[in-house]
Amino acid sequence: MYIGSCKKKTFFILDLLKRFLKHPVFRPTRFYYDWELQTNIIHYHKTLHWFLIHETSSSFLILDLGSGNRKLSERTISFDIIFYPLVDVVGDAHALPFKTNSFDRVVVQEVLEHVRHPEKVLIEVKRVLKPKGRIYVEVPLIYPIHDKVDYWRFTPSGLDILCRDYFKPLRSGVVMGGSSAISVVLRNYFAIIFSQGRKGFRYNLGWFIGGLLTFWLKYLDELVKLQDNPLIGMVAAAHYWIGEKQ
Repeated sequence: MYIGSCKKKTFFILDLLKRFLKHPVFRPTRFYYDWELQTNIIHYHKTLHWFLIHETSSSFLILDLGSGNRKLSERTISFDIIFYPLVDVVGDAHALPFKTNSFDRVVVQEVLEHVRHPEKVLIEVKRVLKPKGRIYVEVPLIYPIHDKVDYWRFTPSGLDILCRDYFKPLRSGVVMGGSSAISVVLRNYFAIIFSQGRKGFRYNLGWFIGGLLTFWLKYLDELVKLQDNPLIGMVAAAHYWIGEKQ
């Protein structure tokens, strides 16, 4: 009984420490101009905000594809393959349950790396977008595998080739720079070293120690103005692409 109680206390403490490190200040990555603390909307940042408000009106309907548990706005349909309290429609992105020409804007943030056929998803997005409707795509470049269904990584030119087959390119760039890439890779590296080859207590301990040692690295992009360096896309953690349906 005593041993079992000690294990429960240990895992409880580690869970609290992991929650602590998931605070935006201590997470390994940082969006340029991160607005999450101001809006309390997960993965919300200035680039995404610009996309959602640029040349839009109150009548515009927005689809947040692969939304997770968030609501971008009252005029947004949150769609995900998993049910969450804030999800409006549950389904598969390869076969969207919406009529053709339904949406004015579609957000595809951190989704394409998790689908088996990114091209099919983009074809479906094109179908449900209205003429002149716009798509926002955000994908990782240098980022650890973070899910059982994590299949792809995209270079800026690779993403451009993929998306311009279906949409007219308008704007692209980096949303999480090289410093975030270094920080998140090192944190996971520490976790793997401690893990002895399996997930569990040792892995979580390594993740926690690595987080304490490396979380601050993500701020280097801003401190040394790396976000203004045109070469930072070569080592970015994540980047975006905006296009328009013709």
